Amino acid sequence: MRYFTRLFYASCLLVAALILSACHNDQTAKQRQVSQHIQQLLNEFNDNINIGVKVVDLSNGQTLFSKNANRAFVPASNLKLFTAIAAYSYLGPDFRYTTDIVSNNPTIIKGELQGNLYIQFSGDPTFKKRHLEWLIKQLKHKGIHAIKGQVILVDNAYGNTNLGPGWMWDDANSCFSAPTDAIIINHNCFSLKVAPNAKPGNPINIIHSPKAMTISNQAITGPKDAPTTCRLHVRSDNNNNYVLSGCLPMQSHGRNMLLAVHNPEEQ
Repeated sequence: MRYFTRLFYASCLLVAALILSACHNDQTAKQRQVSQHIQQLLNEFNDNINIGVKVVDLSNGQTLFSKNANRAFVPASNLKLFTAIAAYSYLGPDFRYTTDIVSNNPTIIKGELQGNLYIQFSGDPTFKKRHLEWLIKQLKHKGIHAIKGQVILVDNAYGNTNLGPGWMWDDANSCFSAPTDAIIINHNCFSLKVAPNAKPGNPINIIHSPKAMTISNQAITGPKDAPTTCRLHVRSDNNNNYVLSGCLPMQSHGRNMLLAVHNPEEQ
């Protein structure tokens, strides 16, 4: 803990050093000053510290300091601070996500909407299934009980890349690695509850799983003295098909697995 505390204070000093150096008019002196400040901070730690630093003068694009700038790192949890600050600065404190329902022909004849119904998602991370149900109820309040056209989910708020560069492949099924998508319902995660069978060698029991997900159960119940290598594994594809394999020890109280939805349109 002491190491991480020192690293945190070093980061704060680094930011302070950059602010001070930004006020310096002489470019060469600025570069030297920034480099010295950062190097002094890094000298406080072991030479093998796993860190990458690149400082660029935004006024002219000149690199003032660089160390392991091209090395790929797993982002630390404090990266969310920079993301939050950037979002606050760009979007402002009053920004709100919106999820809209529109139609290309809003004419209603005897309770039937004559056109298509479009649900425009915006990537709202707080959007839940109950919110979608509330939107549908609003249609009923407007006298719409049938739709002549199609119901189309619009998810063009983001690009086509739904996995971040450098994301770990073995985290892909975890809830925290749910693909980036404009359609987000219940964090694009679902709960899969499993328990061991009463008899070793038999398939494990699936206690709860969503109807929209296809679960193939190939996992078995391990004996009471099952080794630590007796573990469950999950494979999946982009059509929300999930395969359970491996084993669950007989003495296990069961597991509640939070898994990522790979195709939000089908959930």
